[in-house]
Amino acid sequence: MRWIIISFILTLAHESQSQNCKVWVGDTAKVKIRIIEKDTVFHAKQFGDLCDTCILFFDVALKNKARSMIRAGNNFIDTCWYQDGKLKSWSHSSSPECRNDMEWYRTRQLRYYSKCDGDTNTYLEFYSTGQLKNKSLTYIDSTNGKGNSFAWHYTEEYYENGQLKFLPMDPNSQKLQQQVRFYESGAKMDSVGWLNGTRVGFLKEWHEGGQIKTVREYVVPSNDGYLHDSKKIGTWSYYNESGKLIKEEYYEEGKLVKTIEH
Repeated sequence: MRWIIISFILTLAHESQSQNCKVWVGDTAKVKIRIIEKDTVFHAKQFGDLCDTCILFFDVALKNKARSMIRAGNNFIDTCWYQDGKLKSWSHSSSPECRNDMEWYRTRQLRYYSKCDGDTNTYLEFYSTGQLKNKSLTYIDSTNGKGNSFAWHYTEEYYENGQLKFLPMDPNSQKLQQQVRFYESGAKMDSVGWLNGTRVGFLKEWHEGGQIKTVREYVVPSNDGYLHDSKKIGTWSYYNESGKLIKEEYYEEGKLVKTIEH
């Protein structure tokens, strides 16, 4: 939130310079804004009339940098520091679809890493312990005649103990795939089939102790080649942690027609 506020004030400075504190520093730079947030005083230093280069400082002596922004068209480099002088983040972009980012915890442990390599974006996110939290790959299709668009997305997510949250699926597959999710303990949470982004077949859920929790069924209503939402069909069964059947629901063409409590 702090950086959003600062960026907004920097933008406001160009539109209403008469409201800013103007203090000359040397021959090439001047302090344009003085921002007080709690016990921290920020000073913005601007080079050039359009602020192609802006540097924000924590201290009045302009020694402890908080943020540096360098812009030239679609290209920009954005660097941030913690108040103790340690680097917090670094970001570079050459186009709206392509960004390279890195951010660190105060301990210097990497928080996340994002890299644009041609048409593929790679994103890695880590817990403060260093354990991988998220890994995702996004392919940008720049040849579809409609401008750049995200053609497919692959992702893996992990709990802090290293346990995989779900089995990743092939984003390019046109075949039925089974997705399985897990509890942090490693026990199976649920399993369901996916076809072209739609749930199909049986969805089964388990309690963490291993007992079945629910059994449901989905069907795709049309085979015309277009994407349709799946419909609920058949008998949906619900069980408690002891394995006892506690409720049944009956569906026809996606509509609930009867419920039986046990």
